[in-house]
Amino acid sequence: MNKKTVVSGTSILFTALALGTMFISSETDKIKEEERKLFDGISANVKESKAKSAASIDSLLDLQGRIFVYSNDTSVEADWVPNNLGKYNAANVSSMILDVLDAENFVKKKDSLGFLLLLNCGQKNVFIANRSILFDKEKGNKALWFMGFDKEDQLPKDSAKVKRYPHLYNGPFLSTWGIGFDQVTDLNPDKFSNLPMMVSSKYLNNIKGYKFYMTAYEKDNNRPGIDSLAFARSVGILNKMLEEQGVDLKQFKVSSFHRRSDTR
Repeated sequence: MNKKTVVSGTSILFTALALGTMFISSETDKIKEEERKLFDGISANVKESKAKSAASIDSLLDLQGRIFVYSNDTSVEADWVPNNLGKYNAANVSSMILDVLDAENFVKKKDSLGFLLLLNCGQKNVFIANRSILFDKEKGNKALWFMGFDKEDQLPKDSAKVKRYPHLYNGPFLSTWGIGFDQVTDLNPDKFSNLPMMVSSKYLNNIKGYKFYMTAYEKDNNRPGIDSLAFARSVGILNKMLEEQGVDLKQFKVSSFHRRSDTR
């Protein structure tokens, strides 16, 4: 006698559900794989564009002139960086695209955006040297930039100001300014004489660890600056002024920098 196999409705239902689940899982895996390929493709294109933009920026930085620094801070370093270039740390497509767009934007608008001259004074103290509200660009197309920095944070602080404006007065004293000129022959003691210079001369005599910086450059964004001989003339004028104020010049020296801390 033949035995009949009885298949219940419940078994059929379970089998159908299992097959359906396998089908859905397979389709979901396919979708995820396609999404991954799309993401990888976008990432690769973004990274390629980013590399091209970075290469363009590197080429532009290579064209920037040498930076001259005269200072009693013997460990100072100087470098050029693009102005207004975004920095993004998150590892996702959106942030990478923003990074690329900012890099490409700088390459296209470098003449208006320009470059920033940074002074690295150590211990995470990095300052923009070629920007200051105390600079009259109408007085010439060349510039000398100055900075005074209480590196060891020795100057007394006004507690009321610190409490009200901690972001301005809680850190070490910092002062930046610049002077504009057209020709090296325009440089003279009167050009150098101003309130920030007088303050720095006083602090150099009285404040332990106070650092002073004078900077210039050969070329910025294809605009001529000054050469090493002109900078040496500037150093001579400055030294005469500082000596008259009784400043000890033993620690002062001239350094030059070109591209990514390549000191010469």
